[in-house]
Amino acid sequence: MSERYDIVLYGASGFTGAYVLEAIAKSADTNVRYAVAGRSESKLKATLKDVSTRVDKDLSKIPIIIADSGDESTLAAMARQAKVIINVVGPYRLYGEAVVKAAVENGASHVDISGEPAFLEKMQQKYGELAAQNKVYIVGACGWDSIPCDLGVNFLKQNFGGTLNYAETFVQLHTGES
Repeated sequence: MSERYDIVLYGASGFTGAYVLEAIAKSADTNVRYAVAGRSESKLKATLKDVSTRVDKDLSKIPIIIADSGDESTLAAMARQAKVIINVVGPYRLYGEAVVKAAVENGASHVDISGEPAFLEKMQQKYGELAAQNKVYIVGACGWDSIPCDLGVNFLKQNFGGTLNYAETFVQLHTGES
Protein backbone atom coordinates (compact mmCIF):
# COMPACT_ATOMS: atom_id res chain seq x y z
CA MET A 1 0.00 0.00 0.00
CA SER A 2 1.53 3.32 -1.01
CA GLU A 3 -0.63 5.64 1.08
CA ARG A 4 -1.59 5.29 4.73
CA TYR A 5 -5.19 5.10 5.86
CA ASP A 6 -6.33 8.27 7.60
CA ILE A 7 -7.74 6.15 10.45
CA VAL A 8 -7.23 2.58 11.56
CA LEU A 9 -9.73 1.54 14.22
CA TYR A 10 -8.00 -1.08 16.37
CA GLY A 11 -10.46 -3.24 18.30
CA ALA A 12 -13.32 -2.58 15.90
CA SER A 13 -15.11 -5.86 16.64
CA GLY A 14 -15.48 -5.18 20.35
CA PHE A 15 -18.43 -3.51 22.06
CA THR A 16 -16.94 -0.02 22.01
CA GLY A 17 -15.24 -0.55 18.66
CA ALA A 18 -18.56 -1.19 16.94
CA TYR A 19 -19.93 2.11 18.26
CA VAL A 20 -16.82 4.01 17.18
CA LEU A 21 -17.05 2.37 13.74
CA GLU A 22 -20.68 3.44 13.51
CA ALA A 23 -19.73 7.04 14.35
CA ILE A 24 -16.96 7.02 11.75
CA ALA A 25 -19.25 5.51 9.11
CA LYS A 26 -21.93 8.12 9.79
CA SER A 27 -19.64 11.13 9.89
CA ALA A 28 -16.58 10.43 7.75
CA ASP A 29 -16.63 12.17 4.43
CA THR A 30 -15.90 10.08 1.38
CA ASN A 31 -12.32 11.36 1.22
CA VAL A 32 -11.48 9.83 4.61
CA ARG A 33 -9.76 6.49 4.10
CA TYR A 34 -10.20 4.14 7.03
CA ALA A 35 -9.68 0.51 7.93
CA VAL A 36 -10.63 -1.74 10.83
CA ALA A 37 -8.18 -3.87 12.75
CA GLY A 38 -8.24 -6.64 15.31
CA ARG A 39 -7.36 -10.27 15.97
CA SER A 40 -10.21 -12.00 14.16
CA GLU A 41 -11.08 -11.48 10.52
CA SER A 42 -14.43 -13.25 10.95
CA LYS A 43 -15.41 -11.01 13.89
CA LEU A 44 -14.34 -7.89 11.99
CA LYS A 45 -16.41 -8.95 8.96
CA ALA A 46 -19.41 -9.61 11.21
CA THR A 47 -19.02 -6.18 12.79
CA LEU A 48 -18.81 -4.50 9.39
CA LYS A 49 -22.01 -6.30 8.36
CA ASP A 50 -23.82 -5.34 11.59
CA VAL A 51 -22.76 -1.70 11.43
CA SER A 52 -23.66 -1.58 7.73
CA THR A 53 -27.23 -2.42 8.70
CA ARG A 54 -27.30 0.21 11.46
CA VAL A 55 -25.97 3.04 9.28
CA ASP A 56 -27.61 1.91 6.02
CA LYS A 57 -24.27 1.93 4.16
CA ASP A 58 -22.33 -0.93 2.62
CA LEU A 59 -19.14 -1.25 4.68
CA SER A 60 -18.14 -4.63 3.23
CA LYS A 61 -15.29 -3.07 1.25
CA ILE A 62 -13.69 -1.43 4.30
CA PRO A 63 -10.17 -2.90 4.54
CA ILE A 64 -9.40 -5.31 7.38
CA ILE A 65 -6.00 -5.46 9.10
CA ILE A 66 -5.18 -8.40 11.37
CA ALA A 67 -3.27 -7.23 14.45
CA ASP A 68 -2.86 -8.64 17.96
CA SER A 69 -1.68 -6.84 21.10
CA GLY A 70 0.44 -9.90 21.90
CA ASP A 71 2.30 -9.79 18.59
CA GLU A 72 4.42 -6.66 18.14
CA SER A 73 5.15 -7.42 14.48
CA THR A 74 1.44 -7.29 13.60
CA LEU A 75 1.02 -4.04 15.53
CA ALA A 76 3.99 -2.51 13.69
CA ALA A 77 2.54 -3.62 10.35
CA MET A 78 -0.80 -2.05 11.30
CA ALA A 79 0.88 1.19 12.40
CA ARG A 80 2.81 1.50 9.13
CA GLN A 81 -0.57 1.60 7.35
CA ALA A 82 -2.11 4.33 9.53
CA LYS A 83 -1.89 8.06 9.94
CA VAL A 84 -3.95 7.74 13.14
CA ILE A 85 -4.72 4.63 15.16
CA ILE A 86 -7.84 4.83 17.29
CA ASN A 87 -7.23 2.20 19.95
CA VAL A 88 -10.28 0.84 21.78
CA VAL A 89 -8.59 -2.31 23.13
CA GLY A 90 -8.37 -2.25 26.90
CA PRO A 91 -7.67 -2.53 29.69
CA TYR A 92 -4.85 -0.30 28.56
CA ARG A 93 -2.51 -1.16 31.45
CA LEU A 94 -2.46 -4.70 30.01
CA TYR A 95 -2.81 -4.19 26.25
CA GLY A 96 -2.14 -0.53 25.51
CA GLU A 97 1.59 0.07 25.64
CA ALA A 98 2.46 -2.24 22.74
CA VAL A 99 0.02 -0.32 20.53
CA VAL A 100 1.38 3.10 21.57
CA LYS A 101 4.95 1.87 20.99
CA ALA A 102 4.12 0.47 17.55
CA ALA A 103 2.31 3.66 16.55
CA VAL A 104 5.03 6.06 17.64
CA GLU A 105 7.89 3.97 16.24
CA ASN A 106 6.14 3.56 12.89
CA GLY A 107 4.92 7.10 12.26
CA ALA A 108 1.27 6.92 13.34
CA SER A 109 -0.50 9.06 15.90
CA HIS A 110 -2.26 7.16 18.69
CA VAL A 111 -5.66 8.07 20.12
CA ASP A 112 -7.30 6.03 22.88
CA ILE A 113 -10.33 6.09 25.12
CA SER A 114 -8.45 5.19 28.28
CA GLY A 115 -9.61 6.40 31.65
CA GLU A 116 -6.52 4.93 33.33
CA PRO A 117 -4.41 7.85 34.67
CA ALA A 118 -1.29 5.77 35.42
CA PHE A 119 -1.28 4.37 31.87
CA LEU A 120 -1.81 7.78 30.31
CA GLU A 121 1.00 9.37 32.31
CA LYS A 122 3.40 6.48 31.63
CA MET A 123 2.81 6.64 27.87
CA GLN A 124 3.47 10.38 27.75
CA GLN A 125 6.64 10.01 29.84
CA LYS A 126 7.95 6.98 27.99
CA TYR A 127 7.02 7.83 24.37
CA GLY A 128 6.34 11.58 24.34
CA GLU A 129 9.81 12.61 23.19
CA LEU A 130 9.94 10.02 20.40
CA ALA A 131 6.43 11.03 19.31
CA ALA A 132 7.58 14.65 19.01
CA GLN A 133 10.67 13.59 17.03
CA ASN A 134 8.51 11.53 14.68
CA LYS A 135 5.93 14.32 14.39
CA VAL A 136 3.08 12.18 15.71
CA TYR A 137 0.81 12.53 18.72
CA ILE A 138 -0.19 10.42 21.69
CA VAL A 139 -3.70 11.52 22.66
CA GLY A 140 -5.27 9.68 25.56
CA ALA A 141 -8.54 9.85 27.43
CA CYS A 142 -10.77 10.61 24.43
CA GLY A 143 -13.67 8.66 25.76
CA TRP A 144 -16.49 8.35 28.21
CA ASP A 145 -14.30 7.73 31.25
CA SER A 146 -12.66 11.12 31.05
CA ILE A 147 -15.32 13.42 29.62
CA PRO A 148 -17.61 13.74 32.69
CA CYS A 149 -14.61 14.38 34.91
CA ASP A 150 -13.08 16.95 32.55
CA LEU A 151 -16.41 18.77 32.20
CA GLY A 152 -16.87 18.76 35.97
CA VAL A 153 -13.42 20.22 36.62
CA ASN A 154 -13.96 22.90 33.97
CA PHE A 155 -17.31 23.76 35.58
CA LEU A 156 -15.59 24.08 38.96
CA LYS A 157 -12.81 26.27 37.55
CA GLN A 158 -15.37 28.63 36.02
CA ASN A 159 -17.75 28.73 38.98
CA PHE A 160 -15.71 28.12 42.13
CA GLY A 161 -15.23 31.27 44.18
CA GLY A 162 -11.58 30.61 45.04
CA THR A 163 -8.51 28.79 43.85
CA LEU A 164 -9.19 25.20 42.88
CA ASN A 165 -6.38 22.98 44.13
CA TYR A 166 -7.95 19.54 44.12
CA ALA A 167 -11.06 17.81 42.86
CA GLU A 168 -12.10 14.19 43.25
CA THR A 169 -14.66 12.72 40.90
CA PHE A 170 -16.63 9.53 40.65
CA VAL A 171 -19.30 8.24 38.31
CA GLN A 172 -22.12 5.92 39.15
CA LEU A 173 -23.94 4.15 36.34
CA HIS A 174 -27.45 2.74 36.69
CA THR A 175 -28.97 0.68 33.90
CA GLY A 176 -32.39 -0.78 33.39
CA GLU A 177 -33.58 -3.95 31.73
CA SER A 178 -32.59 -2.71 28.25
